[in-house]
Amino acid sequence: MIGSILIGLVVGFGMSIPPGPISVAVIKQGVQGNFATGIRIGIGASLIDCIYALIAAFASSALILKFQTFLDGHAWFELAFQIACIAILVILGRKYFHATSDDLRHSTEEEEERENRARKFGFSSAFMVGILMAVMNLANPSFLPSLIAVAGFIQAKDWLVDGFLGSGLYAFGFGVGVFIWFYVLLRLIIRMRSRLPVSYFTYIFKFAGGAFYLFAVILAVRVFLSTDWKSLF
Repeated sequence: MIGSILIGLVVGFGMSIPPGPISVAVIKQGVQGNFATGIRIGIGASLIDCIYALIAAFASSALILKFQTFLDGHAWFELAFQIACIAILVILGRKYFHATSDDLRHSTEEEEERENRARKFGFSSAFMVGILMAVMNLANPSFLPSLIAVAGFIQAKDWLVDGFLGSGLYAFGFGVGVFIWFYVLLRLIIRMRSRLPVSYFTYIFKFAGGAFYLFAVILAVRVFLSTDWKSLF
């Protein structure tokens, strides 16, 4: 049970690292010294992400039941899928680690657009702004499929408790992981805001890229150690 929560926590934390509109909103509050406002935005966004993770876990469990038998009989396909996941992590790492000034500007502009849209809907509290900004993630066509893919990979490895309980614990841990990232990010920005260089946002992108590289290495090592290589040759 605790393992399902911890896996969700790690996944939620890791998937929140790439700078997006909500991260930019939290960073902006940190630079201004508004800790309470930033926390409320993070709580609102984390709550919605918890719901997204639950939906993804349920959706992926149905897919895994259909593919599990196929994967058991096709070791090469499973290995190819794992290698593809590693490649995606490396590509994401490169994307964020070598982010351009246009990427930085786009993230800032998207944050301002979402926050303004949330306030136009009458949501003035930071908590509700965080909720609506997270809801707007559904406009990204790759957002929910990526959550389903990650949850499916985890369930295919039998890392979660079976049934509703496992999905619920995973989703809870995911939401906690998202909130922890926003909390850590906000604390760091507030503590260092007087010493932040002009290019501080670039370092956040590089940190995200480095995290993806690290996850790729960890997954590669795990695949190498867990794969029955003799059965493949």
